[in-house]
Amino acid sequence: MYTKLALRIGGEWIEGTEAGSEIVLNPATEQPLGALAHAGTAELDRALMAASRAFEGWKRTSPYERGEILRRAANLMRERLDHIATVLTLPAYRRR
Repeated sequence: MYTKLALRIGGEWIEGTEAGSEIVLNPATEQPLGALAHAGTAELDRALMAASRAFEGWKRTSPYERGEILRRAANLMRERLDHIATVLTLPAYRRR
């Protein structure tokens, strides 16, 4: 029921890492819900660099434009509320 789980770094989806991943299970059925990728040092370094580059543009964005971007993000979350609520309340745990 989970959507595909992946890391989003610098506008790119990363599904597999050297740090590995783990299966997330529904405890009621023991069925897999998805695989959760772990971020390793390389992914954390990439994320830090991507955030630093993105901030350069963001800090030059006017407060009005920033507000519009945040309002669009809020509207998308409202539109997807039912799906988000379902995913957030799934009785999940990770297999160790």
